[in-house]
Amino acid sequence: MKIEFLKNTGDDLYSNVLRIYDFDKTETIALRNSIETIVLKKDLTLDFNSLNYIESFDFGFTMKCFEQNFGVSQI
Repeated sequence: MKIEFLKNTGDDLYSNVLRIYDFDKTETIALRNSIETIVLKKDLTLDFNSLNYIESFDFGFTMKCFEQNFGVSQI
């Protein structure tokens, strides 16, 4: 599984997009389970760089639940 952050896509409606590609069913299920368990059930932050089934990438990406939808933001 690979992840790419697209700041500009050429379309004003779609900026700051997270592209997830090159994955199989096992990796899809593992990612879904990680998000469901860590983010939704335990209300913790999920660091995608720590997931062994995701190839390393050159930016940090963490997922956290908030009451308001902030989308994908670059910090």
